[in-house]
Amino acid sequence: MNMPAISVIMSIKNDEGDYLSQSIESILNQSFKEFEFIIILDGSDRGTIKKVEYYKNLDPRLRIFYQENLGLTKSLNIAIKKSRSDLIVRQDYDDVSDLNRLDFLYKYMIKNLDIVLLGSNCIKINNNNKIIGKIKVECNYKKLKKKILYFNPLIHPSVIFRKNILKEFNFYNENYIVSQDYELWSKVSKKYKIANINQYLLKLRMHKNSVSSSNNFLQRKNSFLINVKNNFKKYEKIIDANIEADLFYIKKLFNNDDKEVFDFINSRMYVLFYDKIKVYSFFTYNVKTFYLILIYYFYRPKYLILRLLNK
Repeated sequence: MNMPAISVIMSIKNDEGDYLSQSIESILNQSFKEFEFIIILDGSDRGTIKKVEYYKNLDPRLRIFYQENLGLTKSLNIAIKKSRSDLIVRQDYDDVSDLNRLDFLYKYMIKNLDIVLLGSNCIKINNNNKIIGKIKVECNYKKLKKKILYFNPLIHPSVIFRKNILKEFNFYNENYIVSQDYELWSKVSKKYKIANINQYLLKLRMHKNSVSSSNNFLQRKNSFLINVKNNFKKYEKIIDANIEADLFYIKKLFNNDDKEVFDFINSRMYVLFYDKIKVYSFFTYNVKTFYLILIYYFYRPKYLILRLLNK
């Protein structure tokens, strides 16, 4: 087999919901043919293994690796290291790629050599493949650079990235079982150019077992800690060493004598942990914290809506 132009990577534990076959077929049937498809079977059950092996027997571009359960972050790093292309595309086991997705992403990355990371719009589907909404990403570069300071503006399963550049950052930080993409993109975006394209190239399946549904609080917690790391590099090692600790224990690790840090932490916690921080505390903050809270709500109005709805 010739060296592939693209490596598609997927990690799966078990095929919860019976979505895997549709997802694999959406890659194998791509209009763009010069790719390899790496699937990490991460402590998978026999039924899931048999499904993947069935497709492996049909298409030699599919490469399977078996392992005990290590989790998504470590599995993605393993898949990246086993890949043979510099262009890496993500695919989750429950999502569905547009048939021209790889062709579009490849042409864009070949044409735009300054872009190291690229995401796209997504269509949201339910268990029965019914469209239930759309996610339109920020495509203006200046706005994208601004927004990544507050939240993750790229949809993880939609991305393509350059392996040789991300190797500089040791790929995904294995301290993070969720938000590993945001942690990495935050570092990459400080040195290299990232982008989103206004194309709907992926159907993103929404169900009770999806990461966004089952790890909501953990994602918010990790986003908060990544925000702190992005703004105050001196806390990076402390945060990574205590990533699994209770949120309020971690807060105590920060130096409250540092006024700038204290104001920043209070503002982020007030917005992101709307279900734990009392509304009246808003009126106890100083002008700087008050300003930071309003700025965050400006860039992420979702949290203001959630607070107003008391959800």
